[in-house]
Amino acid sequence: MSAPMSKQDVYCPKCGEARVPGGRFCMGCGHTFEQGKASLTTGTRSGLRRFGRVNVHGDRSDLFYVIVASLLALVLSHLPVLGVVVYPFKLFGTFVHEWSHALVAMITGGHVLELQINPSDFSGETFTSGGWFLLIASAGYTGAAIWGALLLLAPTRFSNRILVGLGAIAILMPLLGWIFFGTSFPASTWIWAIVFGAVALLVGLRATPRIARVFHQFIAVVLCFTTLDSIRYLIWASFNDPRVHSDATNAAGYTHLGAPFWSILWAVIAVTAIGLAAWRVTRRSIA
Repeated sequence: MSAPMSKQDVYCPKCGEARVPGGRFCMGCGHTFEQGKASLTTGTRSGLRRFGRVNVHGDRSDLFYVIVASLLALVLSHLPVLGVVVYPFKLFGTFVHEWSHALVAMITGGHVLELQINPSDFSGETFTSGGWFLLIASAGYTGAAIWGALLLLAPTRFSNRILVGLGAIAILMPLLGWIFFGTSFPASTWIWAIVFGAVALLVGLRATPRIARVFHQFIAVVLCFTTLDSIRYLIWASFNDPRVHSDATNAAGYTHLGAPFWSILWAVIAVTAIGLAAWRVTRRSIA
């Protein structure tokens, strides 16, 4: 049903000329129709609100939690006293890096001989035999970046369940490394892995959805930041200190393409994966 139209809606109130439907100005005297102007302004402002707002509630609020987690990670990483808070998250990133090597080795038909973690500088080594060597060598940096991107992409409405899974994985990674590969981890590595896993489980099981969402995205952001920072060092070492033994030098020895080539290739893959995940989260979170 259409609303009744007044005389002012049909004729110009100044000169009486018939109005063009939808017109903003009178064709006879040039008078501006205030109702049309107000309607246009209101519609424009409504459009700005619709396309320029970040959702902070509901299922489309993922970007908000990514931003909060990123700010927390940056602040905590640069405060010496509070840096210990980020330590178990970075150690988890090292486990993800080394286990990516191990999983690809087993998937491609190889065998994992040993898996080592150095908790003092977050370095590690995975010794394998057989399998597809180039995929195994590439899996550490690219695998950690892809896992971080997937965590960013995971909808935060599932954060509680995701944290339960991550907590179990964090505890199982050193345990399975000890059982199957005979790895002798330092006591501090066991303690931090168990603490990290237990906290993730506790938050997933007991925390409110908002706290779980921040914690979930904090893990994702720190994993992405840690991976990008390690790739940055890998590129620097590949160009400036070829004596540094790394996955890139292993790939270079196998292909004769050079460590800089592999470090840059892995950086492109990692940045692309994380960038696409961030773009997708942004797209689905902007109202």
